[in-house]
Order: sequence, then C-alpha cells, then structure tokens
Amino acid sequence: MLGLKIAFSVCLVIVFLGGIFTLRNFDKWFGGSVDVPSENESSLLLNKSQVILIWLLAMKLFTMMVWIL
Repeated sequence: MLGLKIAFSVCLVIVFLGGIFTLRNFDKWFGGSVDVPSENESSLLLNKSQVILIWLLAMKLFTMMVWIL
C-alpha cells in the first residue's frame, strides 16, 4: 500500500505542476488564430474551461487515491 501511495503522490505532483505550466502557456498554445475568423472570445473561453475542468478532475482523482490508500 505504501508503494501505491507514493506512486499516486508523485503523479499528483506531476499533474499539479503540468496543470500550472499549461495554464501559464495556454494562450500561446491554444489561443486564437487569425486564420480562423469564426473563433471568438466565447469559444476560447469554452476551450479554456474544458482544459481546467479536466485538470481539476485529474487532481481530484489522484488526491482521492492518496487519501484512500
């Protein structure tokens, strides 16, 4: 059990740091493109909220696994 707890703790730290890195570089990677005129602020906000939601769900998963084990 201790090995799994350590593994999930390491995964939790990796997901946390990866999420922070992704949020800092979000506009550079997923920002609006001048080649797509139909992109507006609402579609970009939807994309950002989906990325944040998936990141938070991964954080919740690993946090619960660390607490349970």
